[in-house]
Amino acid sequence: MGNTTSNNATPTPTPTSNLQYQTLKLDIPQQALTAPITGPLSDNQILHVGVTFKIDPNTIKKFDNKGSDSSSTQNSGDLAKNLGISEQAYQQFKHYFGIKDATVNLNKTRTWMTIDIKAGSLATLMQTKFVTHKLNNRSFYTPDPNQMPKVPVQIAGAILAVSGLDNYSHPARPGGFFTPASSHHTQSTADVDCSPLTNKAGWTTPTLLPSDYIQSYGLAPFQKKGWYGQGQKVLLVEPYDTYIRNDVNAFFNCVNFKGTLKTVTLDGTPQVPTGFFDESTLDLDVIASVAPYAQIVDYQGDAGGAYQRGGDDFVVINDLLQQIIDDYRNDTHSGAVISMSFGGPESEITQNDLAMINQSLQILTEDEHMSIFVASGDCAAFGTGSYGQLGVSFPASDPWVVATGGTMLKTEANGQRASEIAWSDSTADHSTCNNSWGSGGGVSTAFKAPDWQQQSTSSISGLQNQYSTGYRQLPDLAAAATNNVCYMQNRWGACDGTSAATPLVASGMAVLNGAFKYNFKHFFFGPSGWYAAQAKEAKYHPFYNITKGDNIYYRATPGWNYPTGLGTPNFLGFYQSLQQFLPHK
Repeated sequence: MGNTTSNNATPTPTPTSNLQYQTLKLDIPQQALTAPITGPLSDNQILHVGVTFKIDPNTIKKFDNKGSDSSSTQNSGDLAKNLGISEQAYQQFKHYFGIKDATVNLNKTRTWMTIDIKAGSLATLMQTKFVTHKLNNRSFYTPDPNQMPKVPVQIAGAILAVSGLDNYSHPARPGGFFTPASSHHTQSTADVDCSPLTNKAGWTTPTLLPSDYIQSYGLAPFQKKGWYGQGQKVLLVEPYDTYIRNDVNAFFNCVNFKGTLKTVTLDGTPQVPTGFFDESTLDLDVIASVAPYAQIVDYQGDAGGAYQRGGDDFVVINDLLQQIIDDYRNDTHSGAVISMSFGGPESEITQNDLAMINQSLQILTEDEHMSIFVASGDCAAFGTGSYGQLGVSFPASDPWVVATGGTMLKTEANGQRASEIAWSDSTADHSTCNNSWGSGGGVSTAFKAPDWQQQSTSSISGLQNQYSTGYRQLPDLAAAATNNVCYMQNRWGACDGTSAATPLVASGMAVLNGAFKYNFKHFFFGPSGWYAAQAKEAKYHPFYNITKGDNIYYRATPGWNYPTGLGTPNFLGFYQSLQQFLPHK
């Protein structure tokens, strides 16, 4: 990964007899370990392994303003530098993994280390073998189930998770799909007609324009006061595809984008979309529509290629998250927001991968004071991707993020909201999801309900329901996920999916934080503020409660519900409600 300390180490001495070894707890599902073995993994296969180090919970909590969601912009400094392992512990790790042809990298907060090493060398070091399996027409590798990896006891205690010793986790995937409008095809960026962004009459089907978002979700009052997201960072995590510059430039020109776009690339360049749909371009279009003065940073990597080459794509995803942690370790008062529009079936991801990503999201929230918005997925209540099999998508199910579901919004000619229901399509092809079934939502089986959700059950109706198990319920909120205007492959068209709803809400939060920082020298971060605002909703109405529709299994009911969470945001009401939580002057 970039901006790290790299060491091409010399051969490690032969381990001495006084070293004691401990078997790593990898928590690979039993069905993976017992799947038929098809042969050995090539000794020459390069493994990109990630080691997540434990952090002292008391250390990170002292950076969290005692759990508050507001943070003074004057409270800056390199708060993250003491989070991870000591220099002495790192030297032990480096010495242990420092064999020929291995590269060891430690990030600047000392919470994440990557090792690029040949499988044969790592197998010798960890006293194991790597074998390939086949299960349900899918091939993957794991350590030999009868000879699991070992590390010295002296360093084992510092390890929270090791990822990349297997690639069983089901690959995450971007969501959404694009329907081109044939009447709006152009040949080049130079001759793009911008009228489709303002002229609804030119569309043959109902399409949501930027003005519809602004009016329907309470952002118009901010624009009237000149708040367009200026000075605010919106960070994208795009591990699977890159954007097409000409398409993005055309859209930016049409919405009069005055912000900036920077790209940070790690672990290989992601693929350029070859079909109509482009996740990265969709995200950029939506952000430019809602916060046209924002500073956008697109963190991209080749996670899809890493998986195809036999790696664990979640290690690439964590490299991107850790790069953000490094980049903002001295700027914990930025009020930045993160948007992520991808996910995989929670039930098909190893515990080590879950723990790895979870700790990165915790650091970004508690230590670096960011809000992370993640698409809840487009397979409705069946996040497994198998119709009828309940499940949720990760990382949307992680308790440190704001899981964002989808709705079907209709507006009047002037942009005012006319109706809004939960997004689903029960008539879609049931053989495969194809990101078209509807708003992801349900109950996690991996993460217990966070405090801010548990403590809201008495004040927010619907949170405690017949499906509650004491585990994380999602989504937290929702936004328009159908008929969102976008520009791809030299065509105007409509984009659908929670992939559109997520950057919409994230960039709306960026606008709010800009106003908060200017007016009050504070900003808000994390998921708990949304629930705190709703608990006091009687006066300011921070949400539009969605009570119609379903996600094929769960119905949208009054109060919190599984298709749309707390509802869709009324950013003006949310802004007014959050002011009640500001420190007294």
